[in-house]
Order: sequence, then structure tokens, then C-alpha cells
Amino acid sequence: SDVVQIKKRNDYSASEETLVRDVLYAFQGIDGHLIKYNPSKEEYRIAEVESIKPPARQLALQLCELGYLYRRLDSFVSSNCTFASPHKFTGLIFQSFVSAIKCELTEYYRLIASLEADIGTSGSGSDSTSGMTLRRLKVWSREPMKRLRILAEIVDSVKGLKGGALASAVHAFTMSGDPHVRNLVERIMEQVAAPLYEQMRRWLIHGELTDDYGEFFVSSDETVPADRLWFDKYTLDFTMIPDFIGPELAAKVLLVGKSINFMKYCCKHPKALPGLGNENNEEQENRFAISEEDGFCYKPAYNDVETNMRAVKLLEAVDSVAKTTNARLCKLLLKDFSLLSHCRALKQYLMLGQGDTIQCLMDLLKKYLPKPASQIYRHHLNQQLETAVRASNAQYEAEGILERLDVCIMEASPGDSGWDVFTLNYHLTPPLNSVVTSSSMEKYLEIFTFLWKLKRVEYSLAETWKQHMIAEHSVRRLKTLRAILQKAHLVRNEMIHFASNLHNYMMFEVLETSWEQLVSNIEGADDLDEIVKAHSDYLESITQKSLLGVHKNGASQGLLKEMLYSLFDIIIKFCSVQERLYTKILEHVHKLGKMQRKIQERTEAGEWGIDETMDEVEKEEELKKEQTVIFSEFNGTISTNHNEFQELLVSFIQELEKNTDLESLRFLRFRLDFNHYFLKNKS
Repeated sequence: SDVVQIKKRNDYSASEETLVRDVLYAFQGIDGHLIKYNPSKEEYRIAEVESIKPPARQLALQLCELGYLYRRLDSFVSSNCTFASPHKFTGLIFQSFVSAIKCELTEYYRLIASLEADIGTSGSGSDSTSGMTLRRLKVWSREPMKRLRILAEIVDSVKGLKGGALASAVHAFTMSGDPHVRNLVERIMEQVAAPLYEQMRRWLIHGELTDDYGEFFVSSDETVPADRLWFDKYTLDFTMIPDFIGPELAAKVLLVGKSINFMKYCCKHPKALPGLGNENNEEQENRFAISEEDGFCYKPAYNDVETNMRAVKLLEAVDSVAKTTNARLCKLLLKDFSLLSHCRALKQYLMLGQGDTIQCLMDLLKKYLPKPASQIYRHHLNQQLETAVRASNAQYEAEGILERLDVCIMEASPGDSGWDVFTLNYHLTPPLNSVVTSSSMEKYLEIFTFLWKLKRVEYSLAETWKQHMIAEHSVRRLKTLRAILQKAHLVRNEMIHFASNLHNYMMFEVLETSWEQLVSNIEGADDLDEIVKAHSDYLESITQKSLLGVHKNGASQGLLKEMLYSLFDIIIKFCSVQERLYTKILEHVHKLGKMQRKIQERTEAGEWGIDETMDEVEKEEELKKEQTVIFSEFNGTISTNHNEFQELLVSFIQELEKNTDLESLRFLRFRLDFNHYFLKNKS
């Protein structure tokens, strides 16, 4: 019986030695004599041997989990290795992650080698465990088991991800409260983030974007033209922004690279690039370099303090480069490309701020623009514009301003005259058209159309006043005609009051105040985005205050704009009536003067100047009747125009009272009816 017990004990001992050896094989993904891997079920199985007791079997299967984890990781590494399958290359960040997993497996290989070294082989070839048992193996495998589990979880979490999204998925494991897990993930992140930081470095220093696999959080659209580079070519891919960088810092990174490329391809200026236009290129380049000491690398952080310091250093490094680059771009636009000078030119000519030039242009165009739009030719109008420039202070403009100014004729509708299709245009080239965009030029055109109509109204009223002064001296003794002239004069004064106050409001309270704010905002801007916003706010302020836009509360000013244009039409219609009235009066005065000269000639010849038998008696009576006809013909028309004007003006003033969010509009309402004259007349 003693012999049988010894034999059973030896069989059991031999079985454990075999299990230890097979478990070590399983650790390496190799099938042993008793332990084999089932690929279909993805699990290890131990052969049914009576000598293997259930506790040993259970312990061996538990240890085989390490082999299962190794198989998964080894399969991931081998299937994504660039050399093994170059067609599966999915980017530098992914390959860095694969390399990091491979490095961690190298540490695992060292453990396996150490364990195998503990199992010696006798000269006769018989196995000797040298004291190694399954329980000891369990102790030795506890730490690598934990590490491979974490690695397997990380590998599972990055499936289908690439670039910044992959980096975010890996970085999420640094939030673990286990310091060992955190240290492991930080080591992996150091390799994973290296290509990302290198891409950021090249983007921040040179504006280069070499991202063939779409890993970087800045994306580029090569189809975008140069004039839209700032707005459309480079955008943020929010799915690729790592969580340790964040959208705010990513936006700063985007802005710096955009600024560099804007200077390269839009400004095309040698000073725009580091090292160009200077003798010592290397020294100039080094001034804009970002080193690891500046925090521009992913250094493993093993506690929250180190993590915060790493984030702060990265932010400071990006801010430093952003400040230098953006300051250089702003200086380039303001000094070398004279941005404010061109904005001023737009204000002076497209917003009619250059009064003497616009007045001279009106005088020259008054014989062209009343014609139908189909009979208006651009080259004729351009000639008049050049004449107006030479005859006014505009001739002293800085170089490069006047050559951009010309006439543009809009598409005509049936019944349009030259007044309706005439506009001025100011041509802008890169990089200026990135600040004054095509949509901004549309707003300039809208403002010009409004101001041009207002200027035409003022000009027409001034012309009728001149005609009135001529006619007034001619009809001093003609009471009937003086009465109709006096009535027209009173109506015109009301219209002049409206037009002059509206024009002064536009020129001083709208344009000048908005211009001062624009200059202040542009000179204080830190980057091109702020310059673009300042110009956009400038136009928005003008359109709101000039009743062409939408209030901040969302209410449309379309009704006020429609009323203004209707008032303009009534005034133009009145001026046309006035012109016909003055023509009739001057014709009548001419006839009367002709008859008076004949009477004077007869009197000087010693004859009767007039008697009842002459035709002049009948003509004199006809002329008196003609005065009554003229009065009757124009009295009703002038009264109708007057009533239409007053009713619409009162409605306009009342509508202004509803728009109380802008102080300037309240003041405009006060100026138009400061003594409640129009409102009292209506009541």
C-alpha cells in the first residue's frame, strides 16, 4: 500500500510539472501537451486526464487567461504592423499606438524569459520545476495579468478610431484612480501623442499640414480659392480634437496656422515667413521654434499637479507663438497693405463721405442719368467720374486708391432710369478682400444705393430751389403765379427739412461714429478674426442705424426702409412737378415780356402802346387767363403731393417711436419733428 501511495503521488507531481510547462507555453500563445487553444470559442481547454485534480485544473485555466490576453494583443500588433501589412497603414498616431503596445509586450517577454529560466532541464532530459508550482506561477503572473487586461481594454476601446479620436480614447484611461494603471497609460500616451505634437509643431511654425490619413484636428480643403482661404480652407474636425487639448486650444492652434498660410498665399510678402527677407535665416527660424522645454511635448504626468502643469505649459507655448504670428499679420495688413486707408476710401466714395467729389459728380451726371437705363453706357460715366475726381480734393488721394474706383451699372428692370442702375464700385484684391468680403461689398452696395437716393433727393430739391429763385424775381407783380410759387415753396421747405436732417443724421451720427469705432477696434485687434469681426460689426451698425437691417431684438426694419423709399419717390415726383411748373411760368413770363417790349417800342415811336382795336388786348386777356389755368393745373397736384408726403412722414415718425432700442433713432425722430408740427397737423 505504501508503494501505491508513492506512485500516485509521483503521478500527481508529474502532472503539475506538465501543467506548469503548458501554462508557460500558453503565456506565449503556444499549445502544449495538455493545454490547447480553441480558436472557434476563443478559450483554452485542458485535456481530460484523471491525474489532474480539479483545483489544479481550475488554477491552470485561471492562469491561461494571461495567454488569452497575450494572444489578443499579439494578434492586434501583428495584424496592424506596417511591415507585415503595409496596405493596412492607418496613420502615424495609430502606428505609434501599435508600437507602444508592442513595447509593453516586450516587457511581458522579459517576464516569460525569467520564468523559463527558473525551470531548469537536467542532463537526462527529465523536467525539474526547481520549486516552480502553479501557485507560485499565480503570484508571478498577477502583475502582468493586470497590465495585459488594461492593454486589452485599451485596444478594444480604440477599434475603428484614428488620430485625435484614438488619442482621446487612450487618454481617458489616465482618469483611473489606480496609480499603476495611470502610469501604464501615460507611458503609452507618450508615444501615441508624439506624432500629434509633431504635426502641431509643424503647423504652428510653418503652417504645413501633412495629414494624409486625416488624423489631425485641422483639416484642409484644397478646392477653396485664395480669397476664401481664411474662412473656408482650414477648419476644425471636432471628432479629432484630443480631450487633453480641448476645443479652445485647438481653435488657437488653427488660428496660428491659418495666419501663417494667409501670409504665405494671400499676402505673398517675404516678411510673412520666418527666415525670409532676412540675412540670418537660421537665427530668424529659431526665434519661432518650439522646444520640449517649452512644454510642447507629452510628458507623462503621474499626479494631478503634473497634469495641470503640462496643460499650462502647452497653453503658454501656443499662446506665445499665436501672439507673435498674429501680431505680425495684423501689422502686415495695417502697415504694408494700408487696410484702414482702403476702409476709409470705401467710406468716402461708396458711402458718399467725399462731399465735394460727389457733388461734382452729381453736376456732371445730371444730363446722363435721367435717360432710360438702356441708353446708359459705362465708359461715359467713367469719364465723368474721372473728371469729378480731377476737379475735387479726391485727386490728392494716396497712391493705389483711385485706380480701384470705377462705375458699375446694375442690371436694369423695365422702366428704370440711369439713377436706378448707377453705382460706384471699389475693387479689392487679396489680402484685403478677406476683410472686406463679397458679402460685405453687397452691404456697401445696399448702403450706397440708399445714400445715393437720399443725395439725389437733396440735389433735386436744391435744383428746384434755384429755379424758384429765378421764377420768383420774374413774377413779383403776378399775384396768381406768386401764390402757387409760394405754396410750392412751403411744401419744398418741409421736404428740405426732412431730407437735410436725414442726410446729416446719416453722415454724422451713423457713418462718423461707426467709423471711429471701427478704427479703434481694428487698431486694438489681436488677430485677423478680430479685424474681420470689427469690420462686420461696423457694417452691421451702419445698416441698423440707417434703417436697412434687423434690430438686435430680431425685428425687421423693412417697413421703415419701405417708407423712406416711398418718401424719396414722393419728393422726386414733387420736384418733377416743380420743374414743369417753372417751365410753364417762364414760358408765360416770356410771352408777357415779349408783349411788353412791343408796347415799349410803340411808345418810344410816339404811338399808342395799346388800344382796344389791337390784337394785344386779346393777348393780354389770354395771358391773364393762362395764369389762372396754371394755378388750377398745379395747385391740386402740389396739394396732393403735400398731403401724401405729410401722411407718410407722420407714419414714419410714429414707426420710429416703436424702435426705441437705438438712441440714435430716437434722436432722429426728435430732429424730424422737434416741435410736433407734423403730428399736430395730422391730429
